[in-house]
Amino acid sequence: MRRLVIFVSTLFLITSAMGSEPGFEQHGAHVHGVGKLMIAEDGNQLEIQFVSPGMNIVGFEHLPSNAAQKAAISKAIDTLKQPLRLFGFAASAGCKTVSAKAQIGKEQHHEDEMDHEEEGEHHDEHEGHSEFSATYRLACTNLSRVEGIEVNIFKLFPATRVIKVEAISDRGQKQMDLTPANTTLEF
Repeated sequence: MRRLVIFVSTLFLITSAMGSEPGFEQHGAHVHGVGKLMIAEDGNQLEIQFVSPGMNIVGFEHLPSNAAQKAAISKAIDTLKQPLRLFGFAASAGCKTVSAKAQIGKEQHHEDEMDHEEEGEHHDEHEGHSEFSATYRLACTNLSRVEGIEVNIFKLFPATRVIKVEAISDRGQKQMDLTPANTTLEF
């Protein structure tokens, strides 16, 4: 339970402190091309959360305006609900999915933006930024065999250029950036 409290605290700090990366387009609190991955070990289970701008996942952030965009969102959510497709573990670890949830939602507006909306001012579709978020719980029969996690998100969602990782396990805490050229989180 203590690790989960640390995980949630770390998640809050990462989300609050994530700064802009050179070369990435930034709107509000998220950066196009950059996702966030938080992993916490809790006994024989792994708690994982992945958050990414809609642009990285489906190529747009506005409400879907046609059948193709609706299908892209549906397909993305179906893919995000498959953690063993997104993350590769050593077979000897015996990891199985306990729960998987994925959704798309709008990024929170700042207070001054909310005041303008209430006054009826027009906001174009680029001002509301959607984010995909997914949470997973995996149970592993031999978690000590997990020496690394292969992150397949780059292959499945190629607009993702960087994944900022925060991991907490019995072996310590780790922060790192994964890229298409470096897709393995080593413990």
